[in-house]
Amino acid sequence: SAVRTAVWDIEISDASFSTVMSDIRRGISSIAVNYNRDDVFPPTFTDSIDIGVGLTTDFDLLYKALTCFRTDKKCAQMLAAELRMIRDIPFAGVNYMWADLDGTTTRLVMLAIQAATELAEWAQSKNDFSLCDVAVKAGLRVMPGHEELLAIQHSFISQSSMSQG
Repeated sequence: SAVRTAVWDIEISDASFSTVMSDIRRGISSIAVNYNRDDVFPPTFTDSIDIGVGLTTDFDLLYKALTCFRTDKKCAQMLAAELRMIRDIPFAGVNYMWADLDGTTTRLVMLAIQAATELAEWAQSKNDFSLCDVAVKAGLRVMPGHEELLAIQHSFISQSSMSQG
């Protein structure tokens, strides 16, 4: 039902739903050439849509980078690269009711804030103002006004201006 809600504002028939899902599978398989179509987006005859092993979401990439950073601080640039990809609040400008109802938006925001905060704090402790700036800006794009990130930003701006002056 989440997929139906995301795609259509009206009730659609099962046949129409199946046709559209088949078209989506065909489109995905044309770009995921190293995978079998059924592995990427397994067929379904219900409202349940499973994402297969061949698809990686932005959430997966950010989570992997954060996990790597937590294990090995040498992954800081990997995490920064993922944070640079954050453009806005998840699903900004779209009217997907399911994203808020099932907690998807919240999970995405929480992961981005956690990653941004951890990287910013670490970068600040290393006096790496550039990396700290990347992290803070990414976090503030998904949650403008986040007090902890604003405090870090204010602190490193003050430190940076003092070291230059």
